[in-house]
Amino acid sequence: MRDASGERAADPDQIRAEIETTRADLADTVNALSAKLDVKAQARQKLLEVRQEASRKGAQLRGSAPAPVQKSLDRVTAAAAPVLRRAQPYKKQLVAAGAALALFMVVFRRRQSN
Repeated sequence: MRDASGERAADPDQIRAEIETTRADLADTVNALSAKLDVKAQARQKLLEVRQEASRKGAQLRGSAPAPVQKSLDRVTAAAAPVLRRAQPYKKQLVAAGAALALFMVVFRRRQSN
């Protein structure tokens, strides 16, 4: 094993220390590469960031709205809460139905324009 100056290291303790340092560096590199290649985790992280930003902007807009608008928003939110709670178990089905409806509307409009 060679030390930082390029000469052979003769001390076994020094060699062990260099091996441990190299192993730690290699482990850090492997972890960094794994994180870069984990597309699912990156997508989850990006989704979390987008949700947080949307929530922050929504709260900012809500706070800057006039009082009557804020009061209306509060009423709508309160009225929608039970519906959203009941719809939660059917989230995937509702998304699929919404996608099917959107596809139907696109096809229908294209046929209308031809």
